[in-house]
Amino acid sequence: MPAIADFLRRNESRTLEFKQDLSSPERVLRAIVAFANTTGGTLVIGISDDRKPIGLTDAATEEERLANLIANGIEPALSPDFSSCFRKGPGFFAGARSFVFRAFSLLGAKAA
Repeated sequence: MPAIADFLRRNESRTLEFKQDLSSPERVLRAIVAFANTTGGTLVIGISDDRKPIGLTDAATEEERLANLIANGIEPALSPDFSSCFRKGPGFFAGARSFVFRAFSLLGAKAA
């Protein structure tokens, strides 16, 4: 799994999406479904659309929330693949975490 810094060097694309948080669950699910219906992709939570590292104060809770959104909102079932990334430094507040979700190709996926 690449480090957060590697993702920050790239622009959003068909296979990479940044989300600051899960405040718009429908948009997050649409991105995951789009990834699943193509070649797959990576969703990084805790990074703004303009690649600024925001971090999450409780990444574990957000990860569980996303897993539940996926389980209840996408058919057929998609197995979450999460990686939690810890980073201190410019742009991150102390102890901030982001997490990375990878969606693999699953043709026929749709929002429930």
